[in-house]
Amino acid sequence: MGITETRISPLKTAIGRWWNNDPFTQSAAVAFYTIFSFPALIILYLGLASMFMQEDAVRMQVFGFLRANFGADAAETFRTIVANTAPSEKSFIPFIFAGTVLVYAALRLFLQLQKALNYIWDIDDSKVSNFQALVLRRLISFAVMMGVLFVLAVSLVITSTISSLTDWIIDHLPDMFAVLAHSVNLILSLTIISLLFAVILKILPDRNVSWSHVAPGALLAAALFMLGEYGMGLYFGWVKPGSAYGVTGSIILLMIWVFYSSAVFLLGAEYAKTLHQKSLVRKNAS
Repeated sequence: MGITETRISPLKTAIGRWWNNDPFTQSAAVAFYTIFSFPALIILYLGLASMFMQEDAVRMQVFGFLRANFGADAAETFRTIVANTAPSEKSFIPFIFAGTVLVYAALRLFLQLQKALNYIWDIDDSKVSNFQALVLRRLISFAVMMGVLFVLAVSLVITSTISSLTDWIIDHLPDMFAVLAHSVNLILSLTIISLLFAVILKILPDRNVSWSHVAPGALLAAALFMLGEYGMGLYFGWVKPGSAYGVTGSIILLMIWVFYSSAVFLLGAEYAKTLHQKSLVRKNAS
């Protein structure tokens, strides 16, 4: 069986299903919840990443990423939000309460992702009425969220090391080695993003999915994600759509980016589902 039948044909089917399932409504919902979850996710991420690097270095990486992708105003806006939202350790009870609120706010994003994935897999959320089942779903979403943040924290150390090595190579070695270093950095980024997407696609839906079907979907979504990151970075740097909206421009830019990211992620989920169904058809035929 050739590659056209095993990969290209399911991709065409997945694109058709993705379009028919109105991915833009689902992506808009994810973007909406991201606005409320984003500061909490940053705070939780800073806490985890600080286990591996100095907190100041982590903050420079996080807000430097925001500045590079969404502009200085966006980075400063989220820096202020995080500073005003982070729980204070001066009093134990308020600290626990604030920490619980932060976790719940961050969890809402992953619950919405779970809902979107269940919709793709034709799973009726309304049938999950048992209290224990609901608690289990929340715990799974929480575990996925913390796992993703942990992987991101570890990847920060790795990418920081690679970036420092790349800078040294550019300064001290011929251009050929610089191209090689950039290629390694690109492949590493694609691998990390694919891994994160694969974990979410595998664990969040209320359906047992094979890794062999999840992996191609995650790779497709990661490749489109990185392509969009590059393209939208050029677009934002040229047009600067957020400047027309003042302070709220950073929020708008974030929503645009999350909207696109969610759309390509859901396409990856549709591709994984199509591969899963094709596998079942072949299995039943044999």
